[in-house]
Amino acid sequence: RVRGGGPGVGMEEPPDPHDPGEGPRVGDDPRADEDARSESGSDASTSGSESVSEDDDEPMLKYQRLGGAVPAILSDDVASCACAGGNIIVLGTKRGVVIVLDRGGNELRRFTEAHRAPVNDVCLDARREWVGSCADDGTCAAHALYDDDDDAHASSASTRVVRCEYDAGPVRSIALDPRFASRPKSRRFVRGGDDGRLVLSASNKNGERRDVVLHAGEGPVRRVRWAGTLIAWANDVGVKVFDEARDVRIAYVDRPRGCPPPGQYPPHIAWCDGARTLLIAWADCVKVAKVRTRTLTASERSGRLNRSRVPTLGDERGFHSSGLTSGTFASGFASIDLDGFKAEVGKFGDTFAQQLSGTTERLLSFGSGSLQPEKSGDHTPGTRSGAAARSSRPIAEEPDEEPALKTTVARFVEVVAMFQTDYFVCGIAPFGPDRLVAFAFVDQGLGGEADKGDADKGTDADKGDKGDGPTRERAPSSRPEVRVLTWQNEDLTCDALTMKGYESFRAGDYHLAACVPDDDGGDDATFADGGLVAYYLVSPRDVLVGKPRTVADRLRWLVEERGDYEAALEACDDAVTSGSMAADAFAADVFSFDDSDGDEDVLHTLDVPVLPRRRVRDVIVDAYLQSRLDAGDPARGASLCPRLLGTDACAWERWIARFASHPTGALPHLAPYVPTEHPRLAAAAYELVLNAFLHDKKDHARFLATVKAWAREIYSVPSMVSAVRRKIEAPGGDSPTLREALAELYLADGQRERALRLHLELGRPSVLDFVQRHGLLPMCANLEGTPTSANTTTNANNTNTLARLARLDPRRAATMLADASLGEPPNLRVPAEVTVAALTEAVRAADVRGTRECLHLYLRELFARDPDVGERWHRAQVSLYAEFHPEELLNFLERATGYDLVDALAVCERRGLLKERVYLLSRVGDAPRALDVIVGGLRDAKYAARFARDHLRRSEGDFDDPRELDAYADELWEGVISRVVKVAGTSSSPALVGDLMDALGAVDGVDPRRGLAAVPVGTEVGPGARDRLRRVVTRSRRAEREAEARRAEAERELSEMEAMVDAARRRAFDD
Repeated sequence: RVRGGGPGVGMEEPPDPHDPGEGPRVGDDPRADEDARSESGSDASTSGSESVSEDDDEPMLKYQRLGGAVPAILSDDVASCACAGGNIIVLGTKRGVVIVLDRGGNELRRFTEAHRAPVNDVCLDARREWVGSCADDGTCAAHALYDDDDDAHASSASTRVVRCEYDAGPVRSIALDPRFASRPKSRRFVRGGDDGRLVLSASNKNGERRDVVLHAGEGPVRRVRWAGTLIAWANDVGVKVFDEARDVRIAYVDRPRGCPPPGQYPPHIAWCDGARTLLIAWADCVKVAKVRTRTLTASERSGRLNRSRVPTLGDERGFHSSGLTSGTFASGFASIDLDGFKAEVGKFGDTFAQQLSGTTERLLSFGSGSLQPEKSGDHTPGTRSGAAARSSRPIAEEPDEEPALKTTVARFVEVVAMFQTDYFVCGIAPFGPDRLVAFAFVDQGLGGEADKGDADKGTDADKGDKGDGPTRERAPSSRPEVRVLTWQNEDLTCDALTMKGYESFRAGDYHLAACVPDDDGGDDATFADGGLVAYYLVSPRDVLVGKPRTVADRLRWLVEERGDYEAALEACDDAVTSGSMAADAFAADVFSFDDSDGDEDVLHTLDVPVLPRRRVRDVIVDAYLQSRLDAGDPARGASLCPRLLGTDACAWERWIARFASHPTGALPHLAPYVPTEHPRLAAAAYELVLNAFLHDKKDHARFLATVKAWAREIYSVPSMVSAVRRKIEAPGGDSPTLREALAELYLADGQRERALRLHLELGRPSVLDFVQRHGLLPMCANLEGTPTSANTTTNANNTNTLARLARLDPRRAATMLADASLGEPPNLRVPAEVTVAALTEAVRAADVRGTRECLHLYLRELFARDPDVGERWHRAQVSLYAEFHPEELLNFLERATGYDLVDALAVCERRGLLKERVYLLSRVGDAPRALDVIVGGLRDAKYAARFARDHLRRSEGDFDDPRELDAYADELWEGVISRVVKVAGTSSSPALVGDLMDALGAVDGVDPRRGLAAVPVGTEVGPGARDRLRRVVTRSRRAEREAEARRAEAERELSEMEAMVDAARRRAFDD
């Protein structure tokens, strides 16, 4: 952590401590009003503060030197104490003057007659109508800030000054009753001083005063604070809390062991959270105590209290004498329950809070002193009367709580946090829930034991003012610091302040006057918004004011300091949602840079209005996008536009103009994100984007894609056609992509024929997409008009058009033409006759493979969808199938009906398609030739056997006499066997005979042994001959047995029939 030394942020050198006009001040601007309008734009650099956070986290406070009358006041006098509340700050000086200032530092009131010695403490009541003060001369005073006729809200009491003098020595601290202004019958305050007594004084409107000693005998009372009905005071022993509504003390928090002398490092206490939390600072130790409530037990309500002295952790006698019999100790706190007494021992071990309750005991003695009522009627210093008299009723005349509540509920204090610091605390105040502000002094001079001799001798500021005695030389002091930290001692921010003359000041010279919400400690939103929250940092010669940073400060820091635009946008949206910032807040109220539109010339070309003042979010968005352009990353900036600009048409047009004017040509990056609907921009904006693509050939493809994507209604198509034609005609400006884009523009402009011709001239496959997307196939078939009937005579242009499409991508063109012939609406249909005629003529004119393939694929697609549609072209398809898809020819031959068998057979013979020849030969009835192709060409005996079997089945109807069919079958099987044996003997295909044997065995009516008999001796029958022979014999014998069984069955049936016939004859003869 950086400590002291050097100037503050944004300052070239430390401020001159003798220059009253150094630095900007609150209230110096004559345009500022009493609500500190001039403060809203301040930042840390104006106060000479320096953030010492290592990770450069966001500051939590902003600082400004308090101006107005303060420089003149402190140039002639020295500030000795301060307090703040609402819109005012009160300063006490070494010359005994009490000065009331507004938030701008302007003097409102000055009280010079109350004191004749340095003022030690000042305070305000809850309504900020009275200011209390005390001084070294033993005087206490309370002054009304408003006259009866000056302020309609002022108290109606006729007495405007309450002044008391004591002869018991200096009064160190004073606290007015928070209801001081609203209780004219009993003006009460509590004060404490070097005499060690804490005195509660009350005076009525007749001037009578009554004093009651609440505590005495434990050293000087160095600090006292009053909130609600609770009075807290600090002496050299510790901090006590007294509940004046119940007339009972409720807590004692001891002073930390080893703490530096309180004369040099006085304690500081502060109430917050509506008197529910007490902040305590002893030099370098901080404690946080919570005021709790509990229900009284029956014995406590009946008044049976343990009246023994309050024990401490180190006093065994105290514990035993108090009758302690049991206790419970846990890791967090130890609870000790006594009759009417309870102590909560904090987890830090050396501190505890104590609670005493009861309604029968009015005022308890504490320590060696006792409560002593005093009464004075003449206000003469040093006079006393009735010191031995004891008041039996409270001084307060107006109860704070219901009597029933006082008798059933008791308060106690629990220390919830304690930690040690590496600095000395000069002031402490709340900063939202579970956080606090500490005014810190880092002692790098004498310190330690050497400082003990200087205790209570006065500070250097005192000596400079009084001029008494020499001063021991020591190192210059470091700059004071402001720490914002949690109750767990986690530093949230640390700012070192450059205050005038800080080198010569000590810890006791600094004061913290906090102006925070009265009723509670304020939530995070309260401190984030700033509002009336302010921390006045007072030194003898200077006053700085620190305020929680507002939404505007956070936005300014995120944008101008960190460049974290995402976080700035999130913070802006959250502020608008929460209502802490208006949605239409002007950027001039937040940012220091110019928020007007730039690039006015470009904006005027698009008729975009130039806005003199813009909203905060718009300026953040502009800064964000501009940062991406300045960083040379226009692609990233363009990708952010849809989210940042939303549906603001003016913003889109503004940024289109700025991207266009950027020297790197950034507009093409923005084009994919430009909205065409919701919002719809001006036509000039879209034309500006399109023209940006024309400058560089590498952007022509993006130009084409944009033209295809954008609707033609959003920009002027004729103007873009002219721009593209000028670019094409310019030297070096032509490109195929640009011509394709021109064709798209022609089409958008209604010039369909020019668009089609331009695409065809390009000869790119993309023309098929163009034709299909816009339904231009009829125009391709007949440029003069869409054909409505079959037309077999087409001109060369039409033929060339379809042929050119076919050659570019035959498969794609065939699918498109088939769709146009069968599936398209009638107005977009192209008859199959027109397509086939055009392609056929193109094939005859120039036998180009692409055109022939397209014709085949087109007819194939038609055949697949409906075999009967293209029956007239089946004859031509045979050769096309044989050329492009021979594997599909057999299926076509089996399904098609419109081809000639002889022509098809000739084609198959030319192409060497054997299975197709076998099929066609079987169709014409030439079985011997078919067997020659099967056995001699395919060398497949099994196929030959299957063919013979199937052929015989198909031929059964051709013979009337079964004997003829049997003879034909014997001849056919003999042909199969002989051909197989012949081929097997003349070629290296021994497996043919074995296959034939297997095939003949599977055919009914054919004896496999017949095949074996035809095989010459010594002919190989392939592998597994023995097994094959065994199967042949087995099947033959089984066939013989089956035949014998059938023959026997037939003979039996014949015998039965003959018997039936003979019986019928006998019956007939008998009749």
